[in-house]
Amino acid sequence: AAAGSFGGSILLAIWVTILLRRRIPRWLFDFQVAVHRFTYRAYAYFALLTDKYPAFEGNWDLQYWVDYPERPSRWRLLFWKLITSIPHFFVLAALSIASVVVVIIAWFAILFTGAFPRGLHVFVVGVMRWGARVTAYVESLTDEFPPFSLDHDAGPGSKSSETICAIIGGLIVT
Repeated sequence: AAAGSFGGSILLAIWVTILLRRRIPRWLFDFQVAVHRFTYRAYAYFALLTDKYPAFEGNWDLQYWVDYPERPSRWRLLFWKLITSIPHFFVLAALSIASVVVVIIAWFAILFTGAFPRGLHVFVVGVMRWGARVTAYVESLTDEFPPFSLDHDAGPGSKSSETICAIIGGLIVT
């Protein structure tokens, strides 16, 4: 409970500084990115994607980075990002359930073959990647709308998908 309230306090601090100063203090941005970096490394370890214990810093199997936003958008902050992310949340919820099933299947595969099947590994990594993109967007670590994609080299989501997500999210909220 304390970690959740602490994380919520950090998120609130980021949002307030964007609203008041139109920027995130660099130290706060770096702190939040470091928290996410370790969190996703721990998820990767827990999901059997690697057998290396997650490091707090330095190079590791999983890399997480976000470019510092010089001038994050104020107008998108309060409602737009949350509304446009709602369809992502629904898809990610289904994909996360599928990921849990895949990890269980992979556990048996690892037990008998000694290896995580490549296709299953790519799927679980893709779901984590998609979730990381959506989280960075909602937290205003980036203004780049996340794509509906598991690919590592997917660019930003298109304007049309953002518009469709805004309509769907708006309908769900109302």
